[in-house]
Amino acid sequence: ELDWWDARLTYAGATRRSLADELARSDEWVGARVDELYTDVLGRPADPDGRAYWVGRIRAGLSLQQLGVNFYGSAEYVAGSGSTDGYVRRLYQAILHREADPGGLAYWIGRLSGAGARPADVANGFYQSVESRTDRVGDLYQLVLGRAADPAGLAFWVNQLLRSDDVALAADLASSDEFLLRS
Repeated sequence: ELDWWDARLTYAGATRRSLADELARSDEWVGARVDELYTDVLGRPADPDGRAYWVGRIRAGLSLQQLGVNFYGSAEYVAGSGSTDGYVRRLYQAILHREADPGGLAYWIGRLSGAGARPADVANGFYQSVESRTDRVGDLYQLVLGRAADPAGLAFWVNQLLRSDDVALAADLASSDEFLLRS
């Protein structure tokens, strides 16, 4: 594979970005993200059919954010929370990595109890929050570049994740001059 990509980059006009995109959307990389969600969110390994289903959905255009929302809003995750209060508290811990503040807890419980929001709507609210996007950008900088995000990069990508997805960020970082120089 290395020789094939080297030839594509050297002779066929492929770019570092096209290489990074292909790798970031590969069954292997996507499958690893699906496996992580099964383990982190549902507390169990992926069953083969479920894994294949979600890998296929991502390959067909579902974003990692949408996948996360599906897992955090799933009946399995909600049932494991025990109550509406427990569900919201679990989202705070799992997505924002902190305890629920009283005002936020009351807001989200009210959304689920009286405003007709579905668990997936609430999970989406958490997942798309500035706090969550900031964490995800920071995690990808560490994973791909091995360093903390600089303030300008952090601000840019936190905003971009409203229109883009984590895979695009990973591909951009992996195709950057900085990543090439580290290689």
